[in-house]
Formats: sequence, structure tokens, C-alpha cells
Amino acid sequence: MTEKCPGGQEKISPVDHQWIWIFPVSAFRWLWVPLALHLQKRMGFKALLVVATEQDRKYYLNIADGVLGADQVAVMPDYLAMAASGGDEDEVTLINRARAYEERFGITIMRDIVQSDRHLGRGFMPGWNRLPGSHAADRSTPASVLRACFQQADYYDALAVSRPPALIVANGSGHGVATKHVPMLCREANVPFRSLSMGRISSYYFWSDNEFDRNTALEKHIESFGSVSAAAIETAQKAIQPTTASVIFTKANSQDQTLIRAISNAALALIRHAYMRIRGYSKAQHGYRSLSKAYSCLRTFSDWRYLHGPDCLSLDQLPSYRDIVFFPLQAEPEVSIQGQSPECSHQAVLIHEICLSLPANALLVVKEHPVQIGRRPREIYELIKGMPNAVLVVPGESSLAIIARSRLVCTINSSAAYEAAMLGKTVAVFSHHGVINAVPHVHRIDVSECLRKIPELLRDDDAESVVRRKLDGARAYYAIQSFCMDLTSLNMYGRSSAPVDAELDVLSNALLESVASQIPLASLRPHPGVINAIL
Repeated sequence: MTEKCPGGQEKISPVDHQWIWIFPVSAFRWLWVPLALHLQKRMGFKALLVVATEQDRKYYLNIADGVLGADQVAVMPDYLAMAASGGDEDEVTLINRARAYEERFGITIMRDIVQSDRHLGRGFMPGWNRLPGSHAADRSTPASVLRACFQQADYYDALAVSRPPALIVANGSGHGVATKHVPMLCREANVPFRSLSMGRISSYYFWSDNEFDRNTALEKHIESFGSVSAAAIETAQKAIQPTTASVIFTKANSQDQTLIRAISNAALALIRHAYMRIRGYSKAQHGYRSLSKAYSCLRTFSDWRYLHGPDCLSLDQLPSYRDIVFFPLQAEPEVSIQGQSPECSHQAVLIHEICLSLPANALLVVKEHPVQIGRRPREIYELIKGMPNAVLVVPGESSLAIIARSRLVCTINSSAAYEAAMLGKTVAVFSHHGVINAVPHVHRIDVSECLRKIPELLRDDDAESVVRRKLDGARAYYAIQSFCMDLTSLNMYGRSSAPVDAELDVLSNALLESVASQIPLASLRPHPGVINAIL
């Protein structure tokens, strides 16, 4: 039997045969089938891979080589095709349903779902120049956007009845039109949602409790971690390194850009798009436009030259007599902003308000994210340059070096907040989420508080406060290091081979520990199909 939830949909009820829903991402495509089989064996629930396209379904079934059944890889609906269908019929009915949906989950569809979608939410991303252009965005209407949202919601509601989830496993999913309904459904039904999240230093990862990278146990661990010695503080400050992903992508995007390289990348983008079109890929029909992809490559070259012009400073050109306030721009569209920080996602407005709030001796130093070069409106750079107390630095400057020079680091939800906090710097974050909020000298503030809070934080720099922040920063470093999984040996971004059992144990041990309160191991009841597979 199933119950009805307030919106009229059937609730997930405990049944004998439950499933582990897994949402694969292509960056780690070598991981998902082995992990699914590993969890299936350890937990007794049958695994279900929920993928975006028919091509993905064929790929995962092929590498599973018969070990996964055809019913264990499901294809979610093509929401871009739905949005691109346009039309505005029955808009009143759609709006009424939208209000009921918003009441069901306590959200607004635009802020919590559409905003973080790189096709349908681009109107909410003023920090992005909307390159490449999108077929779905151009063809969509307000009504078709709502229809796309409800198509996904109806699909997951029905899937939850036909294949009730005991656990959701993801990596960056749970945002936008495609998958935001899933974590909301989990909260409604008390089903654990776990996402493989970066600990924001080196190759440390943890299983977050929700789509916002929160982990209550990790936050408590940071708060309660014991004192450390002066030598340990010094060791921690020397050991702090950016995430592996950041190092890889920054290196790839920080190389000198040449016109020949830009033309080569543009030609390659056209060839790839033509191949996808010939193969009938939905992304080629409803996703990014081919010529716009090619133009984006040329725009990257142009903006790279612009950001290395004489009015973009190097670190040694910053005046020594000014208090540095560092604001690292984040890439857009990006889950960490639109998805995980839906309450504050307008970086240009934030920079404007911070500059207005700075005392006369402070200087806002803004650094572009290397991945964003070619994708930011030029007007935003000009806006920053036009502010008397703000400067742009060249993108290749080390963020850690700038943090070391700074009195205050301001960010929405950047990894720089984690690095700065561990280095003992005062941090202001504008996101409502993130485990770094557990560190005492990390202050979550709202834009409306800038006028009062920013000067106050800059004054908090007496000797005792500096010592205390360094201690608390080191405690946070060791807490994250001791709590998280060190996945260095997995070579997450550089492998294609399947993981071995010992590597899968690292992931699954932490995962099972994180869900123990919701899925006690003693109460696990194997799915008959799993028993047959094991036997």
C-alpha cells in the first residue's frame, strides 16, 4: 500500500524490495558500475543507475557485460526536448500546479530549480555571458519550462513507487530541472540522499547529507576537534593544497592562449558537434548551438588577452599600505553558486556592496576563475575596474598567495573560503550552506549586512585573534583530514580502469557509516534478484 502526500502524489512506503538509486556522472564513468555491484552485494538492495540519455544506458549496460539487468539502468526524461517544444497552452493550469508544488516542498520553482539549470535558468545568471547559446533556451516558453519541471517530477514520483529507493547515491546531482526533485523527494520520504563531495583540500572527499554539501557529522567533528600544538599549526599551513580538480582544471585553462590554439579548439568543437548530430544525440538537437560553441573558443582567447592587460595587476603590484580583501570570482553556471547557494548568486551585486562597505584603507582584490575565461560578460570586468577601491588581478596568480596577503576573504561558496579558514584568515561567506561554517572565524552574512559587518571583520585583527584563528584553522584542517576519505590513490580524474574491491571498500565503508542511523545494517533485507546474482 502507498500513502498520499499533500500534493496528491503517492508517498514512498517501506517495502520488502527496495533499490539503491545511483546517478552517474561522466567524469567518473569508470566508477559507477563497479560501485553499484559492490553496494548491491554489501547492502542487499538492488542497484538502479539513473542516466540522462539512451547512449548512457547502452554504455553502462555494455561495460556491465550482463551483470546488470536491463531493468537496472533507467533513462530519465529528456527535459530539454520538453522545454524546446515551446507553446503556452494551459498556462493557468500549469501555474496552479506550480503553486501546489511549491507549497508541497516549501520552495519557489525559479530560485530552487530553474535558477541552477544552465539552459533554462540562464536568465538568472548575470555573471555568465550565456555562451554557448542554447537551442532549448531559445525555444522555451514560461509554460514549457514548467512542463519540463513537472515531467521530471512525475517521472521520479512514479519511479519511487515502482522501484522504491532505500538510498540515493550521487555526485553533484540534485540540482536544476533534471534532478532537483530527487533530494526534495528524499526529504519528504526520509530516504537518505548521499552525494560524493570534495573536502575542498587535496583529494579528500566525504559523503554529504544533501545536495548542498552539508554533513552534520563533519561539522560537529570540526567544532569538537581538540587543540593542536604550534608545530602542528605550522605543518597544517604548509600542507594546505587546492583540490585535485582545481589543480587539473586550472592548469588546463591557465596555459598561454594563442589564436592558433583558439581556432583549433573552435574547429574541434564543430567536428564534435557534427558527430553528435549525425549520431542523433539529443544534446546536439536541444543543447548548445554548434557555431556558438566555436565562437566561445575564440572569445576565450580574446578575454585571456584582456585579463592579462596592463590594468590587471600581479600580486607584487598590490599596494603594501592597503588592507587586502580578496574576492575570488566563481565559475558560472556552477552548482556551488546557483545550486548550493540559491539565496545569493549575483556576484556583481555582491562586489558592488562589498566595495561600498570597505573602509578607506581597504582594497578589494578580484580574481577571475580560470575556467570562466571567455564566459564572463566584459561589462563585469569594466564595472570592477570602475570602482575606486577594487582591482582585478591576472587569473594566473596563486589564490593561496593572495589569501596569505589578505586581511579578509569574501566569497559565496568558493573553495578559497576553506583554504583561507584553515590558514587562519577571517572569512565572510554569503552562502547559507557548507561545512566550513563550523569554523569560528567563518562568518555567514547577508548582502544587507555588508555595511555593518565588513568593517567589523576588518577590525578583528588583534594579536590574540590572529593566534586564535590560526589554531582554529589548523583544527579545521586536521578535522577534515581525519574525517574525509583520502582518494589520492584512486586517481579520480586520470583513470579509466575499474576500481578494485579495496578501493570500493573505502567509498562504501564511509557511505554505510553515514546512513547507519537511517538504514541500520542489521535490518537490511536482500532483494531476491540480488540473492540470485550472488548465488
